[in-house]
Amino acid sequence: MSRASSHVKAFPCYEHLALTGADGSAVRIPIMKLPDLLQAKINACPLYSGMLREAMAAHQDRLTLLFYCDELGKASNVRGHVDITSMDPGAWWPQTTATIEEAVQALRETAYAALWQRNVGSAMDHLPACPSQLFSSKLCKEGQDYRGDALYAAAVLPICVAFCDEVLEDMEEMRVFNASLTALHRVALCLWTLKITVKDVEELLPLQQKHFQCHVAAYEATHIRPKAHYGLHLSQQIQKVQKFIDCFCCERKHKGYKRLAQKSFLAPFFAQTCLLELVTRELHSAMDASLLGTCLLGTSKSKAFPGLASPSLFAQGIQIEGVKYVQNQFVQLTETHAVQVHGAWLCNDKFYLQVKVFQAALRTDVGRTAWLAAKGSMTLVAASEMKPTNKIMFHRSDHDKLLWLMS
Repeated sequence: MSRASSHVKAFPCYEHLALTGADGSAVRIPIMKLPDLLQAKINACPLYSGMLREAMAAHQDRLTLLFYCDELGKASNVRGHVDITSMDPGAWWPQTTATIEEAVQALRETAYAALWQRNVGSAMDHLPACPSQLFSSKLCKEGQDYRGDALYAAAVLPICVAFCDEVLEDMEEMRVFNASLTALHRVALCLWTLKITVKDVEELLPLQQKHFQCHVAAYEATHIRPKAHYGLHLSQQIQKVQKFIDCFCCERKHKGYKRLAQKSFLAPFFAQTCLLELVTRELHSAMDASLLGTCLLGTSKSKAFPGLASPSLFAQGIQIEGVKYVQNQFVQLTETHAVQVHGAWLCNDKFYLQVKVFQAALRTDVGRTAWLAAKGSMTLVAASEMKPTNKIMFHRSDHDKLLWLMS
C-alpha cells in the first residue's frame, strides 16, 4: 500500500493509526481496516464473495493480513490474523471482529524502530554517519557481549537507554533490565562530566553502587557482576589530584597491558613491572605541539562574513586544544544553550566558530535534552568560549521544530 494522500478517497477502508511516544512525538501509520476492505472487494467483484464462501467451506478459517508501510522502510510488515469461522455469512464482513491488538503493538514497536533509524544522526566525527551500523549483525550477537570497541560501546549505550525508555517502558518484564541499563548510563554520564570538571566527584560512587544493585536485581547470579574496580579508588584519586586520571589499567582488552602482563607476572610484582612500564611509556610519549593550540581543519578559503574584517579564512572544522569541532556537530555550552557548528573562521589571528544557536525547551532524564532553534541567523562564537558541559553523541529530530540531543 502506498501513501494515504493518493488512496484515502478511493478506499474508504483506508485510515491512519496514530502513535504517540513518551516524549510527545507522534507518527501516523497508514493501515487497512480489514472488514471494510473485504466489503469493498465484495461490492466491486461478486465472485470474491463466492471465493470467501469456498474458503469457509474448506475450513480455511484464518486469513493473514499484512500491514505494509513505506515509511517503515523496505520489507517492513506486521502480520495480523482474523478468525472467520465465527462470522455469520449473511452479515458478511462489516461485522467482523478483527483481533489485531497484538499486531498493533508490534506495529508500534516497528514504527518507532524505523523512526529511530531514520531520525538519529551521529554528532561525533569518529562514529558512523548512519547509527544503524552500530547495531550490525557483526557487532550484535544474541547471548554475547557487544563486539564493538570502547568508542562504539559508549555510543550504543545512550541509544539503547533512550529507545528502551520510549518504546519498552510499558513492558513489565523489561522493567528491571531497563533500570540496570539506565543506571549504567548514569555512571557513564558522570564519568564524561568528570573529564570536564571534577566538582561533582562525590556523585560517582553512589551512582556505581546503584548500578551494581540494579544489575544484581536484573541478572541475579546468572551473569557476571559488573566491574567494580572504579568504585575502589577512582573517587579518591580525583579528589586528591583534582583531575580525572584513572591509574588502574588492568583491563583484559587493554592491548598494552596484554603485551606486558603475561602469565609469568605475579600479582605482588604488578606495580614494579607492568604498571611502571606503562606509566613510563606514557611519560616518554611525545605530544604533537598542535594539540596545545588552535588550528583550522581541512582546506581553508578566503570568504566574507558580516562583522569580520577581510581577509578572513573559512574552514569546515577547527581543533581547539586537541578537541575537534566539525561541521554539523552539536555542542551544549550551558544548561540553556547549545549550538550546531557550521564552520570555523580565522581573522586577525583570532579563531571563531560559525554556529546556529538552540535554546532549551525541556529536559528529560538520563542524558536527553530537547531544544528549539533560537530566532535569528548564524552567529559567531570565539574559540575560547567553546567549553562543552557534556559529550553529545547523537541528535534526533522527530519533527520540524524540536531537536533532541543525546549524551
